[in-house]
Amino acid sequence: MLETARQFAFRPDKLERLTELETLSSASQFWDDPAAAQQVMQEMEGLRQEQTQWRQWQQWASDVDVLLELAQENEAAALGE
Repeated sequence: MLETARQFAFRPDKLERLTELETLSSASQFWDDPAAAQQVMQEMEGLRQEQTQWRQWQQWASDVDVLLELAQENEAAALGE
């Protein structure tokens, strides 16, 4: 299951886009056009939220893998294997 989570990790193109937007937002003239700046900030926030969700999902998948492994070990021990 964890391997599946890794395969669907936060896409590199989205990470690149987030980096581009962060660089753009740090420019001194960024707020010269408030409407455009707001659009950039909204896109950045959406990408950050998506990235956070992926990280949470990957952590959940990792936790489930550990729990399944423990359950299998307990089952094997109970059966005397």
